[in-house]
Amino acid sequence: MRFDNLDVIIPTYNRAKYLRIALQAILSSTADWRKTIVLNNASTDNTLEVVGEIRKEFPDRVVEVVTNPVNVGNAGNFKRTQEIAENEYTAVFHDDDVIHPEYIERAMDVLTKNPHIVYAGGGAAALYHCSNDNWPPIAGDYVLYPGSDNAYFQLLMGRLNFCTAIYKTSAYKASVYRPELYGKLHDNIFLAELGLFGDCIYFPELCVLDGVSIRAATATH
Repeated sequence: MRFDNLDVIIPTYNRAKYLRIALQAILSSTADWRKTIVLNNASTDNTLEVVGEIRKEFPDRVVEVVTNPVNVGNAGNFKRTQEIAENEYTAVFHDDDVIHPEYIERAMDVLTKNPHIVYAGGGAAALYHCSNDNWPPIAGDYVLYPGSDNAYFQLLMGRLNFCTAIYKTSAYKASVYRPELYGKLHDNIFLAELGLFGDCIYFPELCVLDGVSIRAATATH
């Protein structure tokens, strides 16, 4: 299924070999969309070479690169995704995670039919050095977390995973990343505050394998 109202953005910094796996998984999706943007945070490795090889591997997919002139840090690069987001919906995925091939289609089908929903997220499992193989099917069942009460339901029923984020862009751009206040928990606060703009949905099934690399504490993707 094609969604011309969706762009996918992948912030990255010096994770070329993991980025390759992440891009292969995303571009193997059962869904199609307008374009995928690799937001390159001034990487010094072979990130651009990997993107070029991926373009040859998936010639029917549009893959663009936006490179920051200087490294703006981890949180700064996520803020950059807000600046460059311009389509009706924006997915922001991580450069070392593997997205289920059915997830984008399932989530976008619900989002586009329900304009009051501003965010979709799915279940995750941590598995280092994972691959895009042997996925169980996604039935498509989801839980609705109503508006400003979504933080309570996340604690009660399941946390919306930041690495599976598909946003209504208007809400995404209006929300604020505040790592200076919340440190490494700022992504959880960010998702909870999205409820100020509308409802959220959670797919409890496995939608992403989180962390194909062992992340350094100083990573600045």
